[in-house]
Amino acid sequence: MAVQLQELRKRGVLIVGSGNVVHNLRQSMPKLIAGDAQPFAWATEFDKCVKQRTDRREFSTLLDVQKAGASGALSVPTPDHY
Repeated sequence: MAVQLQELRKRGVLIVGSGNVVHNLRQSMPKLIAGDAQPFAWATEFDKCVKQRTDRREFSTLLDVQKAGASGALSVPTPDHY
């Protein structure tokens, strides 16, 4: 698939996968199991941060999730989830 998408990269097209940028099931699951679907404040903060940076096309600032502060570290606890 990467070979097929290579031309889009050359043209500067950003492909964003579907799903949720906030990915901390360890903290979220107990709340969900208890029936509480209200997001954590840090999750909402990080989601908003990623959206703003994407809208402003500040893609390089999204490369290091730790630069997003505590909300980034909580939202993406391991690199394989980002």
